[in-house]
Amino acid sequence: MPMDLVITPTVAASVDVSLPLAVKIRDILARPAEIRISIQSADYVKERNWLSSRESGAKFQLTIRGKPGFCLAALQNLIGPMRPDTAVLTPNEIFAARVAEMQRWNLRTPWSDLFQRDDMLKFEITGQSHIVTRTFPIKFYEAGPKCSVFITGKPGFAQVAAAQINLNAPMLQRIVAGMLTT
Repeated sequence: MPMDLVITPTVAASVDVSLPLAVKIRDILARPAEIRISIQSADYVKERNWLSSRESGAKFQLTIRGKPGFCLAALQNLIGPMRPDTAVLTPNEIFAARVAEMQRWNLRTPWSDLFQRDDMLKFEITGQSHIVTRTFPIKFYEAGPKCSVFITGKPGFAQVAAAQINLNAPMLQRIVAGMLTT
């Protein structure tokens, strides 16, 4: 049973309003960016035969869409509540929890990003029991645990977002443990 959570400036208005002025100005000139984290549980199975497909098991996808400064702030906001000292329940509480700390976060991307081409960063972490079998174009079978991270935007943005995810790897572990058990 797939579960998707999409975070945009409309959903996380407190983050969008609280961005520092320099980041807001840079976001006006920047193109949209996206951070997508997809997690499959150990019991997840996806089968496709010709025109039919079937999915079973738990799958969670978190997508953050918007301008680069907003995406980085929303990611940091989600990392903050994953700390053990915070017990938040609703999305509004999640995004309001760490807004006061936003001035200290690394939300800045290089000015040269404005003139660079878009970049894409994708990496996957799979469990030992993860299996993929393909018979092009007839069959596709995938089963087992997997975490995929997909970042699209300018090169400086992609590097900062990947560094935030890497430095906060326990966040991914908590998302895996918390979201896939429901």
